[in-house]
Amino acid sequence: MIFARLIKYSLFVLAVVGTLTSCRIDEDLSDCGVSYRLQYDVSLRTNVQTMVEAELTSTAEHELGKRLQSALSGFFAEYAQDVDLAFYTLDKPQSMRHHEHHVIGGKSATYSIYMPAENYRHLSVANVDAEPAILHNPVSELAGDYKFESVAGDTIDSHTVGLFSARLDMEVTGEEDQEFNVSLYMQNAAMALVMEPLGQRPAKVEMFLTDLATGFDVNDSLYIYNEAPMVRTHELKETGSHLMCLYGTGFPSREAATAAPSHQRATKDDALWRVIVNVTLADGTITQTELYIPDALKAGHLYILKTQLLENGALVPARPEVGASVELDWNPGGEYNPIL
Repeated sequence: MIFARLIKYSLFVLAVVGTLTSCRIDEDLSDCGVSYRLQYDVSLRTNVQTMVEAELTSTAEHELGKRLQSALSGFFAEYAQDVDLAFYTLDKPQSMRHHEHHVIGGKSATYSIYMPAENYRHLSVANVDAEPAILHNPVSELAGDYKFESVAGDTIDSHTVGLFSARLDMEVTGEEDQEFNVSLYMQNAAMALVMEPLGQRPAKVEMFLTDLATGFDVNDSLYIYNEAPMVRTHELKETGSHLMCLYGTGFPSREAATAAPSHQRATKDDALWRVIVNVTLADGTITQTELYIPDALKAGHLYILKTQLLENGALVPARPEVGASVELDWNPGGEYNPIL
């Protein structure tokens, strides 16, 4: 009697378990959920220290370099405030199967994610929610729409944090304790303009970066180039010397198709990106210098350009390959038009 009751109880338990898992012992378990561990690490590969040491060599420049690195330390940081995780089918149209969002607050984190055993295209981004200059749709139903882009506007702010992303094709076997390592790489960059005044210091200096990417397609790992806005920059208030410095952060520039000849000075037509500097003199007049940069501004990199600031407000770049055009007594016409 007791034995018969035990059999009935065992059958009842099996029935309940079968109902909860929707999987029978004798069927294919690929549709059953399995937990997988994903280890996320923020990977920062940057040239900041090398660039500062190579470009800023004098005593005054060395002090400026230390202060510039300090000002950019929160931007070039192996740190993720938040991370967005999306899992898509590998087969076209690569539709979403699972989505999660977490606060990391550090360099790395491990998550256990419960999903059916099948192969996935995994896309993830970090710090996008923490960046006000960026728009991101984290619930993109198709992998091709998983991207982050600059906010709309002719003139926008510099980025405040490093933006990181990763993509990984996961070959899921369905075995327990399967683990995947995901490295998140930086997708934005920084530029610093160092000025040596040769006369009276100007009343005001403004700098804008332009011709940079406007977004990043995570699935294809490609930058998006639409009509480029002007990117506002910051002044390094205390440089420790008579030198002046402005710096800005944003997406990278285009890559050069071919290397330009070393003797050739870049022009507006062949520059990869531009720097626009407005210098307000003591008499209220404005001199605008447009700098043409032939070198690519790469993700995770800092680009430093040293210049001399003449008494009339014009800038003379130290690098012979960087072109420049100057307009004295430049008039903004009451409104700064970023389309130059």
